[in-house]
Amino acid sequence: MNPVTLQAIWTVSKDGINAPSVPLILEPKTELSMATAGGEQMNLLLSGLLDRGFTMLRTAGQLPVVADGWLLHFTAGAGRLLAPDDSVAYEGPLSQPPSWLQLVRRGQACVVLVGTIGLYARADEDMTTADLRRLLNGAARAGELAGGLVRAEEAR
Repeated sequence: MNPVTLQAIWTVSKDGINAPSVPLILEPKTELSMATAGGEQMNLLLSGLLDRGFTMLRTAGQLPVVADGWLLHFTAGAGRLLAPDDSVAYEGPLSQPPSWLQLVRRGQACVVLVGTIGLYARADEDMTTADLRRLLNGAARAGELAGGLVRAEEAR
């Protein structure tokens, strides 16, 4: 996996979207796809994630299964998501609030959602909880949202 393929998305709004139950959401900067033998477009990033233990989600509220072998190393300002083969899937800034960090520390796990969600077209200050849920549900219905419950460790 290419460490520059994904960008961490964290949306903060006045109506509580930064609650600790919000997962780490990663969205590709560019789409990588290819045509299958039947002529259908296949998202290569999602295909790779599915091959490595992530699952397709049908709704934004669906809790994904444990993604064995995945590990999120995190600090208060940065994260590094490692695939089961120790390749770096994401490395960069995280701007989650302290309540999120405490939850991940305590649970030693984090829900990670990856997909073509449409967050790049939205300004963070305009995003509401309902907007985020609508975008995530739309991505899930379109077959463009994968998730995994990954082990998390605070980097020292």
